[in-house]
Amino acid sequence: MKSAAIIADLRTENDALKSENSVLKSELAEMNSKLTWLMEQLSINKNKMFGVSSEKNAVNQLGLFADDYQEVQLINELLPEKKAEKPKKKGELSSRLPKDLPVEIIECVLPDDKQDCPDCGGLLHVIGSEVTRCGLRIKPASAIITEEDRGKTGGRFICLG
Repeated sequence: MKSAAIIADLRTENDALKSENSVLKSELAEMNSKLTWLMEQLSINKNKMFGVSSEKNAVNQLGLFADDYQEVQLINELLPEKKAEKPKKKGELSSRLPKDLPVEIIECVLPDDKQDCPDCGGLLHVIGSEVTRCGLRIKPASAIITEEDRGKTGGRFICLG
Protein backbone atom coordinates (compact mmCIF):
# COMPACT_ATOMS: atom_id res chain seq x y z
CA MET A 1 0.00 0.00 0.00
CA LYS A 2 2.76 2.35 0.69
CA SER A 3 4.10 1.96 -2.81
CA ALA A 4 0.71 2.73 -4.35
CA ALA A 5 0.52 5.95 -2.30
CA ILE A 6 4.05 6.91 -3.30
CA ILE A 7 3.26 6.27 -6.96
CA ALA A 8 0.10 8.36 -6.70
CA ASP A 9 2.06 11.20 -5.05
CA LEU A 10 4.75 11.00 -7.75
CA ARG A 11 2.11 11.13 -10.49
CA THR A 12 0.41 14.20 -9.02
CA GLU A 13 3.81 15.85 -8.57
CA ASN A 14 4.70 14.93 -12.16
CA ASP A 15 1.43 16.42 -13.42
CA ALA A 16 2.06 19.60 -11.44
CA LEU A 17 5.58 19.88 -12.87
CA LYS A 18 4.28 19.32 -16.41
CA SER A 19 1.67 22.07 -16.01
CA GLU A 20 4.31 24.43 -14.50
CA ASN A 21 6.64 23.60 -17.40
CA SER A 22 3.96 24.40 -19.98
CA VAL A 23 3.19 27.71 -18.19
CA LEU A 24 6.89 28.62 -18.18
CA LYS A 25 7.22 27.71 -21.88
CA SER A 26 4.30 29.97 -22.77
CA GLU A 27 5.80 32.82 -20.70
CA LEU A 28 9.15 32.32 -22.42
CA ALA A 29 7.52 32.44 -25.86
CA GLU A 30 5.66 35.62 -24.87
CA MET A 31 8.89 37.23 -23.58
CA ASN A 32 10.74 36.26 -26.78
CA SER A 33 8.03 37.84 -28.93
CA LYS A 34 8.16 41.03 -26.80
CA LEU A 35 11.95 41.09 -27.11
CA THR A 36 11.72 40.70 -30.89
CA TRP A 37 9.17 43.52 -31.08
CA LEU A 38 11.36 45.81 -28.93
CA MET A 39 14.44 45.06 -31.06
CA GLU A 40 12.47 45.91 -34.20
CA GLN A 41 11.27 49.17 -32.62
CA LEU A 42 14.84 50.04 -31.62
CA SER A 43 16.05 49.38 -35.15
CA ILE A 44 13.27 51.51 -36.64
CA ASN A 45 14.02 54.38 -34.25
CA LYS A 46 17.74 54.20 -34.98
CA ASN A 47 17.00 54.28 -38.69
CA LYS A 48 14.75 57.31 -38.25
CA MET A 49 17.35 59.10 -36.17
CA PHE A 50 20.56 58.21 -38.01
CA GLY A 51 19.34 56.70 -41.29
CA VAL A 52 19.18 57.96 -44.83
CA SER A 53 17.36 61.25 -45.30
CA SER A 54 13.66 61.05 -46.05
CA GLU A 55 14.19 63.25 -49.10
CA LYS A 56 15.79 60.39 -51.03
CA ASN A 57 13.95 58.90 -53.99
CA ALA A 58 11.85 55.81 -53.55
CA VAL A 59 13.32 52.56 -54.84
CA ASN A 60 10.74 52.20 -57.62
CA GLN A 61 11.61 55.66 -58.99
CA LEU A 62 15.19 54.62 -59.69
CA GLY A 63 13.93 52.53 -62.61
CA LEU A 64 13.20 55.75 -64.50
CA PHE A 65 16.94 56.24 -65.02
CA ALA A 66 17.85 52.70 -66.08
CA ASP A 67 18.53 53.71 -69.70
CA ASP A 68 20.79 56.58 -68.62
CA TYR A 69 22.66 54.24 -66.28
CA GLN A 70 23.28 51.74 -69.08
CA GLU A 71 24.58 54.54 -71.35
CA VAL A 72 26.95 55.74 -68.65
CA GLN A 73 28.22 52.17 -68.13
CA LEU A 74 28.83 51.83 -71.88
CA ILE A 75 30.72 55.14 -72.01
CA ASN A 76 32.83 54.15 -69.00
CA GLU A 77 33.78 50.88 -70.70
CA LEU A 78 34.87 52.69 -73.86
CA LEU A 79 36.93 55.40 -72.15
CA PRO A 80 40.45 54.52 -70.99
CA GLU A 81 41.03 54.46 -67.27
CA LYS A 82 42.77 57.47 -65.82
CA LYS A 83 45.60 56.87 -63.42
CA ALA A 84 45.10 58.51 -60.09
CA GLU A 85 47.46 61.42 -59.75
CA LYS A 86 49.45 61.79 -56.58
CA PRO A 87 48.10 64.87 -54.83
CA LYS A 88 50.67 67.58 -54.40
CA LYS A 89 51.52 68.68 -50.92
CA LYS A 90 50.22 72.08 -49.97
CA GLY A 91 53.65 73.48 -49.23
CA GLU A 92 55.47 71.90 -52.18
CA LEU A 93 57.75 74.54 -53.65
CA SER A 94 57.98 73.18 -57.20
CA SER A 95 54.24 73.50 -57.79
CA ARG A 96 54.36 77.24 -57.18
CA LEU A 97 57.52 78.14 -59.11
CA PRO A 98 57.54 79.24 -62.75
CA LYS A 99 58.85 76.57 -65.15
CA ASP A 100 61.28 78.91 -66.92
CA LEU A 101 63.52 79.66 -63.90
CA PRO A 102 67.15 78.53 -64.26
CA VAL A 103 68.23 75.57 -62.12
CA GLU A 104 71.62 75.40 -60.42
CA ILE A 105 72.73 71.83 -59.70
CA ILE A 106 75.16 71.29 -56.83
CA GLU A 107 76.89 67.91 -57.15
CA CYS A 108 77.80 66.20 -53.89
CA VAL A 109 80.68 63.77 -54.49
CA LEU A 110 82.45 61.58 -51.92
CA PRO A 111 86.07 62.56 -51.32
CA ASP A 112 88.72 60.17 -52.66
CA ASP A 113 89.67 58.90 -49.21
CA LYS A 114 86.06 57.76 -48.53
CA GLN A 115 85.50 55.89 -51.83
CA ASP A 116 86.78 52.53 -50.56
CA CYS A 117 84.30 49.64 -50.41
CA PRO A 118 83.92 48.43 -46.80
CA ASP A 119 83.39 44.81 -47.96
CA CYS A 120 86.14 44.21 -50.50
CA GLY A 121 88.35 47.30 -50.19
CA GLY A 122 87.97 48.20 -53.90
CA LEU A 123 86.79 51.55 -55.23
CA LEU A 124 83.11 52.45 -55.00
CA HIS A 125 81.36 53.23 -58.28
CA VAL A 126 78.45 55.57 -58.96
CA ILE A 127 75.31 53.43 -59.38
CA GLY A 128 72.71 56.20 -59.47
CA SER A 129 71.85 59.59 -58.08
CA GLU A 130 69.24 61.22 -55.92
CA VAL A 131 68.19 64.77 -56.78
CA THR A 132 66.55 66.90 -54.11
CA ARG A 133 65.15 70.34 -54.74
CA CYS A 134 66.51 72.39 -51.85
CA GLY A 135 65.12 75.82 -52.27
CA LEU A 136 65.05 79.10 -54.09
CA ARG A 137 67.93 81.56 -54.07
CA ILE A 138 66.98 85.08 -55.02
CA LYS A 139 69.51 87.58 -56.31
CA PRO A 140 68.45 91.13 -57.03
CA ALA A 141 66.51 91.02 -60.31
CA SER A 142 66.88 87.22 -60.71
CA ALA A 143 65.98 83.94 -59.03
CA ILE A 144 67.68 80.53 -59.28
CA ILE A 145 66.36 77.13 -58.17
CA THR A 146 68.98 75.07 -56.36
CA GLU A 147 69.08 71.27 -56.48
CA GLU A 148 71.50 68.87 -54.82
CA ASP A 149 72.61 65.81 -56.78
CA ARG A 150 73.99 63.20 -54.41
CA GLY A 151 75.50 60.25 -56.22
CA LYS A 152 74.60 56.80 -54.92
CA THR A 153 77.63 54.57 -54.68
CA GLY A 154 78.12 50.88 -54.21
CA GLY A 155 80.67 48.15 -54.69
CA ARG A 156 80.84 45.89 -57.70
CA PHE A 157 78.65 42.81 -57.91
CA ILE A 158 81.63 40.58 -57.15
CA CYS A 159 82.17 41.91 -53.62
CA LEU A 160 78.47 41.64 -52.69
CA GLY A 161 78.21 38.01 -52.93
